[in-house]
Amino acid sequence: QSHPHEWSLWQRGLALFEKMGISSKAMSWAKRAAEANPGSLDACRELLALMDRYEDIDQAVLVAEAAIQHLPISSSGYFRTFYIKKKSDLSVDRATGLITEFIQNCGHPVASILETVRELVIAFAGQLAKNDLGWVHLANLAQKSISARISGPILASLLAAVASCAGDFSGNRNFDSARQLLKQATITAGSQSHDVWEAYFNFESTYGTPKDAANVHRQAIASLVDPQPFMNFVQGAL
Repeated sequence: QSHPHEWSLWQRGLALFEKMGISSKAMSWAKRAAEANPGSLDACRELLALMDRYEDIDQAVLVAEAAIQHLPISSSGYFRTFYIKKKSDLSVDRATGLITEFIQNCGHPVASILETVRELVIAFAGQLAKNDLGWVHLANLAQKSISARISGPILASLLAAVASCAGDFSGNRNFDSARQLLKQATITAGSQSHDVWEAYFNFESTYGTPKDAANVHRQAIASLVDPQPFMNFVQGAL
């Protein structure tokens, strides 16, 4: 069983080798550190970052894949993001599965998980940028998440990331698709989740007209059981 102070000693050695510019020694040291501290997320992330810096991408992808397989799902977001970004022959189905599994198994919408959802979707969007059907896959992912009735904050984070990626694909019709997804999400979770309404309001404030944003504001006040958090959000955004 590893202890935090053991990893700190490995860190100091790693920093020394990097400072001396001995990349091969630093890499070897990082691998040994990860092996000696199998329960340490920091050790695994450090090894991955080092491989990335020294452009040993094939090995880095293998390390990320192993981490995804062995870590608790809620702790694997960083490695899933890295894997999606870096694996050049990653299939759309595999990427979608990695994201969906993370979303569906992280029931506690703390800030780090919400940020990871955004990073995962943005990484996925980057992979799909070369794909004519990229937006379709993103929209399908959002659709599945809405249908699964995942928690409001996580769903809102996913929808916000999808909406922000809408312009990266094949034209303004994607904004209409994003708008329809947001509308559907408010129908599914609208009376309880101010987070989803906030994502919808943000979307219309950014991409729509003042009238569109005002309509969302009015609908949210009428739909939410407790509209005060939404009203506070809008006040802070103005």
